[in-house]
Amino acid sequence: MKITRKRRKKEYTISLPYSKSISNRLLVIRSLANSKEEILNLSDSDDTRILENAIQYIESERDCPFGTGPIDLNCRNAGTTARFLTALLSIEDDEWIIDANDRMNERPMLPLINALRSLGADIKTKYEKTIFPLAIKGKQLSANKQIIFEDNLTSQIISALILLSPRIKGIMKLVLPQNQVSSPYINMTIALARQFGAVIEEGDNCIICSESQYKFHKTEVEIDYSALCFVYCFVCVGKRENVRANKLKTSTLQGDSIAGELFRHLGLEISEDEDFSILSYNEELAKQNKELFFDLKDTPDIFPALATAAYVSGKETVIKNLASLRVKESNRLESMMNELNKMGERCFIEENDFHIKAGRFKAKSNLSFNCYDDHRIAMALSSIALVCKEIEIDNHYCVSKSWKSFWKEMSDFIVLE
Repeated sequence: MKITRKRRKKEYTISLPYSKSISNRLLVIRSLANSKEEILNLSDSDDTRILENAIQYIESERDCPFGTGPIDLNCRNAGTTARFLTALLSIEDDEWIIDANDRMNERPMLPLINALRSLGADIKTKYEKTIFPLAIKGKQLSANKQIIFEDNLTSQIISALILLSPRIKGIMKLVLPQNQVSSPYINMTIALARQFGAVIEEGDNCIICSESQYKFHKTEVEIDYSALCFVYCFVCVGKRENVRANKLKTSTLQGDSIAGELFRHLGLEISEDEDFSILSYNEELAKQNKELFFDLKDTPDIFPALATAAYVSGKETVIKNLASLRVKESNRLESMMNELNKMGERCFIEENDFHIKAGRFKAKSNLSFNCYDDHRIAMALSSIALVCKEIEIDNHYCVSKSWKSFWKEMSDFIVLE
């Protein structure tokens, strides 16, 4: 897909999607509560739709369990769905097969499977060298000892167990690794679970979950602050002004809501009017720091957008604590290094840190980017069209994994051909 920039406008308007992370957690909680109460502003992302459709099928089977054979569900490349469904199906009275695409076999799943097995789950892998497909026979689970995690490459494993905890007999103690990554997502899970009746205590580097009962009620999903990062990226890369977006509110659930402060170092200015938040590039803000230093241990999803904007700024930049990005939809550290270096080899990786050397950005034409079937890579790199005559991106449809209307919303900035 070729992408070219449009002429500058005096004003832009963006409609942001609703949080995929909150939506997915609410779907699981509602199902465990056996409720039909409405979830307002549910995300329309592919990940959420896959999970919603799977849960609808599961719930339809509750009235007629133990059919003629195992029931197949495919998570495709949705990591959250794969992990949440594995936990959910481990207690559903039926036989299930969960499958996924090849990349999911390279992403963390075994710590969750082993944790569920320690609770009594009947989960088997079909092949020796791959995780998927998984064969699951649902049954009652019981906690009889603490579960210790040493691998901290994803928070979704912890979240899957927390969501399931009200239906697990006894008291389940989860001992987290030191320096757990993406901890705001775990905090989001705890807050949502408690909101609907889960009994959860937090101790020194541990989470204690007691058997309880969910009581779901009608609720509403916030806008997606992870998606908002790409609008920030467009503003800073293209030096655009007067970009009007949904009114931004303080979020107690989404760690990525801190992104506005991070992009401020790249020139982002946020103001408010009665109905919108207004995003603009401010040259004076951008000039305040010649070197940039970011720690994204808690908020790694911000990385692709932040790295793109930092590269174009020409500033010396270090982005630290990115180990978890090696096992996302792609190895995002290597993916971003490979693609940004097509504009001049200024990026390198040192252990789990991403470095960008200072240097003047030179606009080029006919750049061709590989997005590695990774939605966040595609959305971040598309902003380069604002400073180049023309770029190409492969498999641009992958953005629907998290933001289905991304290209439509960006149509004031860029044109797809």
